[in-house]
Amino acid sequence: MAFQVHSFRVVNNHPYASAMNTGNLKKVGNSAIAYLLGENKSENKTIFVDCLLIILTFVLGAILSSWLSIWIGINAIFFPMIVLIAVLILVRCE
Repeated sequence: MAFQVHSFRVVNNHPYASAMNTGNLKKVGNSAIAYLLGENKSENKTIFVDCLLIILTFVLGAILSSWLSIWIGINAIFFPMIVLIAVLILVRCE
């Protein structure tokens, strides 16, 4: 988890929480309200979309992980590690 938190800290020059969603939920709410009130519309829209996609990715990961753990048992633990390593390689190659 420390590896994940340290490696993935920023999306589109905006910090985000890569290990838990509470901070991201707060950012989604704050940016949606700020966007609706007309405050810095383009930046708040970007923050809203990015954080919402991160939250939806967490949800999708939880659903897939639970399905994989039912389907292949304890070996399901290797799939998130493979995905994180692949993403890290893609990010570092850019």
